[in-house]
Amino acid sequence: MSNKQPSNKKTYVDSETGRKVNDYIPSFISNKPWYFNENDKTLQVDKNARKRKSNDEMFKEIADKSSDRLKHQRINDKPFTNTPTPGKGIQDILEEVQDSTTSVPPARKIWLRKGLCENCGGKHKKVDCLEKPHTEKFKSKQNTVSKVVFTKKDTEDWDVKRDRWRDVDIDEEYGGIVSNLKKKENSIIKNPLEIQEKDGNIVSRDISDKPRYLEVIKTGEELRYNPKSRVYKDLKEGYLNERGQFIPYLTGEAAEFEQLKKFARTKNESKIIPIVSPTTTMLKLKEKKKSDELRSSQIAKKLHDRYT
Repeated sequence: MSNKQPSNKKTYVDSETGRKVNDYIPSFISNKPWYFNENDKTLQVDKNARKRKSNDEMFKEIADKSSDRLKHQRINDKPFTNTPTPGKGIQDILEEVQDSTTSVPPARKIWLRKGLCENCGGKHKKVDCLEKPHTEKFKSKQNTVSKVVFTKKDTEDWDVKRDRWRDVDIDEEYGGIVSNLKKKENSIIKNPLEIQEKDGNIVSRDISDKPRYLEVIKTGEELRYNPKSRVYKDLKEGYLNERGQFIPYLTGEAAEFEQLKKFARTKNESKIIPIVSPTTTMLKLKEKKKSDELRSSQIAKKLHDRYT
């Protein structure tokens, strides 16, 4: 099949762009519905609304830029211009800058006609030239002047383009930040004492809160100073192991839990696991403590009766 159009079919050209107008929008989208009328709110039915338009009428509507033929399909009558759309309204400004990276080709020697002087360009030989030898020979004089190469350089940064497409004015936002900082500086200059009282951190310490090294001066107890942590270690609160590490004594619930683990490891005849059933191990431990107390009290009573 040939792609040629039939001879009787007209081709419509847009006067602005010079391109052929080709409407691919279906009629049920491009045609206004019978109930759509901006001025008349009585919903009168137009008889000519459902008539099929001729090609001339249809392309006249397309070529008419003043009226929007798809207005009935839009939610807002006015276009939403807060955010820029790609392709319109934004133009990248390119500045012509001299390019120093591109190397200009060196001047080529052009041979003159026979009989012309290479020094001055006269109609005599170089041997018969009466002029002083030139530093720049006439032979290559016209080709030594090199053309300056200019390239188009993008003046705007990638961040600037991103903010521009998102409709963000950095100068305006930064100006607001600078104005707020200037207001703070002016308020500090006017009332410096009030700012210091508000922002200053007051170091408060209780009178009874004394450092450890002051408490031990009178008692004469031994202290160990750890230079890494810069803390004085009291030997009443812990002990030093073989490596010289300070290990604090367990207190409270930690000490009770350690006793439970020790009891489960050594003297637990029923082999109860403290993690699985902690309550039973606690009860067993209490029973063992009571039996130990009774045994020690009986032994003490026997010794007391024997030696009294």
